[in-house]
Amino acid sequence: MTNWIPDGLDRVDQYYIAFANCPDCFISNSGRVEGKVRIKVCPAHVEFLKHPEQWDAVVDQPTIEKVVEFEEGFSMPCFDKDTFSWVLNPKFDYSERLWLKSVLKPGMTFWDVGANNGLYTGAGSCLVGPKGHVVAFEPEPGAYSRLNKTIAHNGFENVIPANLALAHIAREFPFYLALKGNDGGLGTNEKAQNPSIPILSETIDRLLSQRYERIDTRWAQFSSYPPHVLKIDANGTEWSVLEGARGYLSEAKIPIMCKVDKDYTFLGKDSLAIYDAVPDCYRWYKIIGDGTLMEHERRTKPFPGHANLVGLAT
Repeated sequence: MTNWIPDGLDRVDQYYIAFANCPDCFISNSGRVEGKVRIKVCPAHVEFLKHPEQWDAVVDQPTIEKVVEFEEGFSMPCFDKDTFSWVLNPKFDYSERLWLKSVLKPGMTFWDVGANNGLYTGAGSCLVGPKGHVVAFEPEPGAYSRLNKTIAHNGFENVIPANLALAHIAREFPFYLALKGNDGGLGTNEKAQNPSIPILSETIDRLLSQRYERIDTRWAQFSSYPPHVLKIDANGTEWSVLEGARGYLSEAKIPIMCKVDKDYTFLGKDSLAIYDAVPDCYRWYKIIGDGTLMEHERRTKPFPGHANLVGLAT
């Protein structure tokens, strides 16, 4: 059976925990529509839905010591109560990962912008293999620590982690720290009032070019690893990251997977700004269940929830 359930952080977390590793359940994080999230529930878990008094008992366990295996060939440890819930679901962003598998091949280089705990970093590492490379950008200190734990846990030797924010310009920005889960970022604080720290941003075009003076020489190595596929999940700054990559995208015309989200803005722009941030040769598509693409019609009103879109050059 398929259910639409109310979308609230606590309740959705509890569903993730309850249905973790169940091969017959499916929770579509990118299928949220008008405040609801789509789940396919197996017969064994239908009864669980009928007894919300059980949910708190499941989620309130003080420590979850669990390692979840993903079909790409890596695993992720659960870190703490605020960040582990989506990791517990091995089918999280499953359609997106199927699409990634269709385009990311051995020997390629994958850039994961907004790597968080390392889900896409891990998938990318397995897909590109030992002769490929993954560059994983994560500026939030807590998430960056968990990313490195995921890398160490799997023994990834083809991943380069970078505690660096990407934007459309190289300058200092306030970076709002995560209060819970993955809500940190350059564009988070309009509503949340998270505490902030100053952080220096870079642009993709600058990182990939020898012509520019870099803010930090640690990032000079990235010009040796231009991406074949780019994934961006940056809590509202996706348009800014894309704008900072226009030169490279115009030339390389690589596939992009980009998060859009109704909840975040950056410098007064919301996710609609991604349309004008990329070169004119790009067209946007939505990802459907089996990882294939369907043409996405340009929106004029804000996105109703959040989803991942794919940008392809024509």
